[in-house]
Amino acid sequence: PKRQPAPYTAPLTCLSELLTRPRFKEAVMTRGVVEDLSSCVGLALLLDQESVTMVLQCCEALVNSGSANPFTQRAVLSTLLPAIADCGFSLQPGDDVRWFGLKIVTDGLLRSAYAMATGNTELRAVAKQFCQERLLPHLGQLLQEPDPSVGIKLTSALLQCDPMVLSSLHLLIPTFLGFFNLQNPCNNKHNLRIIRLIAGAHEAVSTQELIELNLIPNLAEILKFACANCVESFWELLLETVVDMAGRLDQPVLSAHQSCWRHVWDLVGLTADLAALAEEGGVVRGLAQQAAQCLTQLSKELSDLGYQG
Repeated sequence: PKRQPAPYTAPLTCLSELLTRPRFKEAVMTRGVVEDLSSCVGLALLLDQESVTMVLQCCEALVNSGSANPFTQRAVLSTLLPAIADCGFSLQPGDDVRWFGLKIVTDGLLRSAYAMATGNTELRAVAKQFCQERLLPHLGQLLQEPDPSVGIKLTSALLQCDPMVLSSLHLLIPTFLGFFNLQNPCNNKHNLRIIRLIAGAHEAVSTQELIELNLIPNLAEILKFACANCVESFWELLLETVVDMAGRLDQPVLSAHQSCWRHVWDLVGLTADLAALAEEGGVVRGLAQQAAQCLTQLSKELSDLGYQG
């Protein structure tokens, strides 16, 4: 006999459809709908993978619809995303449904970060609780999996949502810096964003640690590659990292770490090259010029220390 569709199929399909229609989505995206859908995530786990997938597809439509209602935004962050995260982490690594659920959590965090940046500051406490209680305990495991890309993207989104959580990630900093080299397939813009935040966290991460973990030579190597191959998606993040690191490298630090001298000198020329490549009046041109100014001072200090380039 022909298999009959589950009784919840029609309502979920209808909800997904309405969420994609601009005329209806705000009317549909109520706090009650968010809470009901959150309950469905847990219930679907008791049924079968098809049920979980269908519920998650509806969750994805809701998250990507991006409600402007602050009460709905709060419900998504406090109720729906935790339910999806618990669902994802309950499944085995490599499971497609697990990957799908954690992707939705990542997208939801990025939308929450945007909502906070554009006025809904009340989400900050909710975001902090969600990140600390539901996500942080799992990041180490995610980054050790055969494909750590999900963990990298989730961490990047988490830090955009709550930058202060970086102090709780200190033990994972060597892992992210390990990805930060040309030979590693995880050297992508998501990891670059994490590296840039690490370099800028002067109080949370010491300059000594960053030097010992080879940030400066790898930064020079990757910037050289990005210039030579016009990898424009890397330029802004790399230049922001250069500016942050230049602010850490005064003469006493340089004097104590002669192994950095050649790489700092290389960065001087690379930022000048990138300033010439970048669009006139653009953000990248301005960052390149700022980085070049910082590094010019460092090159003078290197000359004072006796380095000739």
